[in-house]
Amino acid sequence: NDGGKVEAVRLGLLADVQAAMRAHKGVVGVQEGACCAITNIAANNDGGRVEAVRLGLLADVQAAMRAHRGVVCVQEKACGAIQNIAHTNDGGKVEAVRLGL
Repeated sequence: NDGGKVEAVRLGLLADVQAAMRAHKGVVGVQEGACCAITNIAANNDGGRVEAVRLGLLADVQAAMRAHRGVVCVQEKACGAIQNIAHTNDGGKVEAVRLGL
């Protein structure tokens, strides 16, 4: 729900997700779950999109994609995260292009 997404941003959960991604780069389940969480928090949530860009989460999503090239579920969830961060968010679009996404 939208209230939960706003609360997630307020609590700094995106930074916690980012920390988990960085601490467990080789763990497929962590990367998949993190990308899914980012996707959900950024969906229809301008505050979530802006915070994701501010934190540099697109680079972390890209790192997950590169670390797990042959893992379809990570690729799928990462694409969703990129889509939701960049959707109606000029900063996200610029960052996605800069990273070559």
